[in-house]
Amino acid sequence: MATRPSFVASSLATPAPCELILMAKPPAPALEVMRRLPALACAVDKLHMTILPLGDIRCWQTDEFAGLEAELGAVREGAFPVLFNRIRANRRHAQLVGTAMREARAFRRHLLGRLHAPVTRVLERQSRTLPDNAPRPHITLDYHSELACNEPIAPIDWMVEEFLLIESVHGAGHVERGRWPLVRTLL
Repeated sequence: MATRPSFVASSLATPAPCELILMAKPPAPALEVMRRLPALACAVDKLHMTILPLGDIRCWQTDEFAGLEAELGAVREGAFPVLFNRIRANRRHAQLVGTAMREARAFRRHLLGRLHAPVTRVLERQSRTLPDNAPRPHITLDYHSELACNEPIAPIDWMVEEFLLIESVHGAGHVERGRWPLVRTLL
């Protein structure tokens, strides 16, 4: 008789969506600057730059999730800079966007290549697909904005020195499921 696969349980008992996300979080000095932005409506501790969405955690089988963690632990990419210098809002979302994001997009492409097969299997069970194109790196400041703008701001920049695997439970917050350092370079 075939054994039934076991699935990863959400950290919080909830019927709400529990998205698994690879992300980078801004360091404290950058968060302090973001805290003063007039378009900010999100909790400061939730601000992040999504690197790769991985679907609902409850659709990951236990062995697939262990394989994902092993793959992420084997990443040996270098730390990379990000720079956000505009607030862009479209009457739905207000976001920080920027220039000089080539390294952030390259890191995402590296992870896409490394994780394509396991992530695709899980997303197919959810009738979803892995996005081929990399969205512009951004940080969402407000998910329900009434603003419409595309305004320059003083640059907010930092080196991304680690990435996190986060379970984002809609309406309840973020639960850290893993954290991995990036290689520091001497430049």
